[in-house]
Amino acid sequence: MARTPKLSHRMLQQHTDTFIASLGSEETRGTYGRTLKQFLQWQREEAKMFSGTEDVHRYRKYLDKKKKLSPASVATYLTALRRLCDHMVRSGVLPSNPASGVSCSQSTRAHTHDMLSAVEIEKLFSVIDSRDERGSRDLALMRLMVVCGLTPVELIRADIGDITLNGRRGLFSVQRKGHKKKDTVIDLPTDVKRAIREYLTFRSHARKSEPLFESSGNRTRGERMTPRGLRSRISFYLTRAGFVSTAKRTLSPVSLRHTAVALSVQGGATIEQVRQRFHIGTDTTAKLYLNTA
Repeated sequence: MARTPKLSHRMLQQHTDTFIASLGSEETRGTYGRTLKQFLQWQREEAKMFSGTEDVHRYRKYLDKKKKLSPASVATYLTALRRLCDHMVRSGVLPSNPASGVSCSQSTRAHTHDMLSAVEIEKLFSVIDSRDERGSRDLALMRLMVVCGLTPVELIRADIGDITLNGRRGLFSVQRKGHKKKDTVIDLPTDVKRAIREYLTFRSHARKSEPLFESSGNRTRGERMTPRGLRSRISFYLTRAGFVSTAKRTLSPVSLRHTAVALSVQGGATIEQVRQRFHIGTDTTAKLYLNTA
């Protein structure tokens, strides 16, 4: 087997810049740019050439022991490094991916974000005042997360024209993570369809090409919501409903999607059905929801 060549900080920076530029969406470029910046900083501080799997193990230990990141965050940072190394393999820089055999330890534990119970879900929805446009927007997007299991990125990518309401039926064309087209169409349950219909009464003069969920901030009003802005609104309602994280339970905006997946498992969905419906990459990840359902 060919040995991994030694790469300097400058070479890694160049390949990182090329890799990030090749990514499709602005959100993805931002995420990988932020996480790989940490890797490049570590490598520069180490003042050593990057030379393979042993260095990846040392970087993982650094994230875990020195930076004291959560297992979920370590998994995110290592995934970014693994994708960068894949890019360098395709470019002929590396003979193989030195990060592919390094465990993130995320797959061996349950999700760090807990789900909400049916009673808690109703309480969460009850604290949303949907009589104005912002509250109606928030109720619609949160129902899409809790009932349909959509992610923040999938929601903010949506345009008004992606929603089709014909009589009793409602359809939503979704651009999944990693996809360049809105090629997934989901049926909207009655309560979700009702929330969207009521929200769109405030947007009756909007064009189909306009964002479905617009920001209501003073400086960003009318612009597409950002993932950070969407998560901020959800955190606001979780706090208003009295749901706070404790040493035994972690609640966050991610909990809404986890609730949707766990409820699907409770309803008898198979692992394969869960993977397909919620666009989950592996059986291992999907099986984690068996422990939270």
